[in-house]
Amino acid sequence: MRAIQADLIDPELTPSPEIDTPGFFDFDVVVMCMALHHIEDPDNMVLQLSKRLRPGGILLIIDWVASSAGSSAQTENRTLGAISRMGFQESEVKSAYDTAGLEDWAWKLTSAPSQVPREIGGEQQLFLARGKKPCS
Repeated sequence: MRAIQADLIDPELTPSPEIDTPGFFDFDVVVMCMALHHIEDPDNMVLQLSKRLRPGGILLIIDWVASSAGSSAQTENRTLGAISRMGFQESEVKSAYDTAGLEDWAWKLTSAPSQVPREIGGEQQLFLARGKKPCS
């Protein structure tokens, strides 16, 4: 196992020539779990991740569903500098997948909410979003 540091959104921030080699493309599955809410431009992240898939490959994102109370928690947490937003609506994620050219959209909520620290929202509902890169 090995790791590299790279920034798919702004490659100049963490230059890594290795990220553009064939070994970092044509994935069968790309999973992003509990990280999209940390990204300032989630639509672009979905696009960049989709570029790493092989035709027929699957992008699976797991993150928080936006709640009606999320706006106050979102403002409060922005000062921490770690969380860009407190969740997503299905329509937002679907739009990002559509813009990235992914198809066979699926959205599923977890069977029970997750417990997270109160200062970042308390109980939160998670979603799983799935899309497939077209084969042609």
